Amino acid sequence: MWAWRRQLGNVLRVTFAGILLAIASPQAFASELRDLIESRIEAGLAGNGDMVWSQDDGERGAALSRFYAERDHAPLWVGEDGALPKSGVLLSVLRNAEAEGLRSQAYAPGRIARLIDTRTPRELARLELLLSHTLLIYASDLRHGRLRPEMVAPDLAAQPPSQDISRILRGAANADDPAGYLKDLAPANPGYHRLRRALTTYRRIAAADGWPRVSDGRWLESGMRGREVATLRRHLQATGDLTVTSSDPEFFGLALKQAVERYQARHGLKSDGVVGPRTRAQLEIPVETRIRQIEINMERWRWMPDDLGERYVLVNLAGFEVELVESGATSLYMRAVVGRPYRKTPVFSDRITYVELNPTWTVPPTIMRKDVLPKVRQDVGYLAEHNMQVYAGWSAEAPRVDPTKVDWAALDPRRIPYRFVQAPGPKNPLGRVKFMFPNRFHVYLHDTPQRDLFLQAQRTFSSGCIRVDKPMELLDHLLAGQAEWDRARVQAVLKSGKTTRVPLKHSLPIHLIYATAWIGEGGTIHFRDDVYGRDELVDQALSALELSQTSVRETASQSAK
Repeated sequence: MWAWRRQLGNVLRVTFAGILLAIASPQAFASELRDLIESRIEAGLAGNGDMVWSQDDGERGAALSRFYAERDHAPLWVGEDGALPKSGVLLSVLRNAEAEGLRSQAYAPGRIARLIDTRTPRELARLELLLSHTLLIYASDLRHGRLRPEMVAPDLAAQPPSQDISRILRGAANADDPAGYLKDLAPANPGYHRLRRALTTYRRIAAADGWPRVSDGRWLESGMRGREVATLRRHLQATGDLTVTSSDPEFFGLALKQAVERYQARHGLKSDGVVGPRTRAQLEIPVETRIRQIEINMERWRWMPDDLGERYVLVNLAGFEVELVESGATSLYMRAVVGRPYRKTPVFSDRITYVELNPTWTVPPTIMRKDVLPKVRQDVGYLAEHNMQVYAGWSAEAPRVDPTKVDWAALDPRRIPYRFVQAPGPKNPLGRVKFMFPNRFHVYLHDTPQRDLFLQAQRTFSSGCIRVDKPMELLDHLLAGQAEWDRARVQAVLKSGKTTRVPLKHSLPIHLIYATAWIGEGGTIHFRDDVYGRDELVDQALSALELSQTSVRETASQSAK
């Protein structure tokens, strides 16, 4: 009997010990996992181990450290049984990065996939930090862009919104719907999401072998017949401009003419329904080029502010157009003239704070040096002919100078000590009004006496400022809330010829962008030529970045095996 009791006691002790082990084992596992996460972060910040942060990545390393310290290094993506479901959600999003115009290989989905089924604490800690770090990279690329605009070109002065990267991880930790949270990291602006949908459409066209090439040849117009006409028809069916079929595909009929006109309109061409050299040049562009163009313009949307404003002015330099947008709808559309290709109008955002009626024009230093000084050297009467005064310096107190007493030939063009100011009048290039948003580039919107330039398709004729074809309508909109400046008073001041500054009670955001692809009314995609070569610059920078990211990730992937 005593032997039986001893056996029963041994069995109970073993059973109880197993129960304690079962209870203690998850606790020990969790503790070890926390310790490993902490030690890997510390090693990375110290420049040791395989989680070393680069100089550009130091902010992300610090953010990871803060985030995990706040939660006592508890994991976000893994548990004692391995990777949590949200890990798979993130992996799926990274694998589908192309849908956002990004490159999935930049986020090492293969490396994550190899670790996703791991079970050991050491490998789970590695997976945990890899997922968090990759999320920070993806979120930054998606919302704020892969490139720093001014590193691409100094006149791309767009300022992507500042980012609290610690908030990204906190949001992922608190999200009830991880997939929805990751989707919402993209820019909220409708312009971005419309391009995203267009990207899907154009990738679908590419998967179906694109569109047929309309080869060089004769002009094509209504009433003509031939195989080239049939090729043109198939091309426009692929692009969505022609939605009807024909029993005689080689005949250029009315429906095809209207389709050509639609195609021309959304490519910034004269809509005459005739396929000439400029239209052919657009037809020859392959779908793959259009896909890259859409991706480049999605990148530009990432550089834009989170909030454009309830009411704002949008200037599209590549489209030669200006819009006043109110409550998400265009309330005023204007044609614009922008800077010449060698005097590009910059990209940036600011606020219109005042308008000036009967403006004077202070000649910018570059124009003074390159344009005005050579003409004055030939004939000093040029100044009087154009109603220009000369001042001895750039201060407001600088005295006027008699230009006939100046030795213009002896001046160093790089150090001109004078300021040229053109008085208001019919020859003043600023016209009757200018709209000011003071900035380091000295550009603004203004009227112009050269009305004929608005009839041109490509309107790159200015020295950097933006001329608008409906300045008085814009003025009416901006002064609508200022009763003391009704139309009668404005007209009286304009008639007087006196230069008058009118401060706006409420400054207005203005955004100068360079969009060569966008979605217009009715969901129609528009493309424009890269008149400033900025698409090419962004493409080169993105291609170099994609190549370097692939190389770095492949190296990291090999070292992780």
